[in-house]
Amino acid sequence: MPTYRARFDATVTFTNGGGLQAQGFLVDVGSADVTTARIGELFLASLGLLMAGEVQLSNVEIVEAAHKGTRGGPAAESMTGGERATYIELSQEGAGNPPGFSLERTVDLPAVVVRLEDSGRLGIDAAALATYDVRGKAVLLQTGDEQSHFLTRDGAEWLIDHGALLVGIDAATIDDPADATRPAHTLLVGAGIAIVERLTNLAEVPPTGAQFTAIAPRAEGTFAYAKV
Repeated sequence: MPTYRARFDATVTFTNGGGLQAQGFLVDVGSADVTTARIGELFLASLGLLMAGEVQLSNVEIVEAAHKGTRGGPAAESMTGGERATYIELSQEGAGNPPGFSLERTVDLPAVVVRLEDSGRLGIDAAALATYDVRGKAVLLQTGDEQSHFLTRDGAEWLIDHGALLVGIDAATIDDPADATRPAHTLLVGAGIAIVERLTNLAEVPPTGAQFTAIAPRAEGTFAYAKV
């Protein structure tokens, strides 16, 4: 079944003064005939904008593309019709969980998948994460390239500041291999946030609505899965 995204330019006027302009912004939409009013609602929701007044859209284009998890978008709406029981295997080797880490912070967490394969970014920074609601969630970074992508220092700081509970990635390491100081690992673990690396099958996990579990067994390695 095809999925769609809306690409558009937007101008927002705030009720307390000032405004905001965006060019080429993208949001997930439920169908190819979505209204501009709905696109405007999704735009405001994706940025968490407060005191927003009039929203004007232009150059609206509906494109067939995989959903990325727009806040309040179709992926979130699809989970309101009842729980499904599909389990997607994500197991990998190695995890950066802090010693004595509580299972409450690694089991049955709501998950949000950040898809970055076509972003053109190597360093995953705060700007790449800013439209995602990560509070209380497992944030799973799908890069599609385990050799190059990594979480930057300011990306790690943003995740800490916005209340992420766990960060997973399909790369071999969450840090830039060329940076021996390992800033993302150091910051996340220091904040009590678990790290799970070398995840697989993230393309099968929906952008939102899944539950993520990672348990480090006594044997070497970590068992991880997403429940959809």
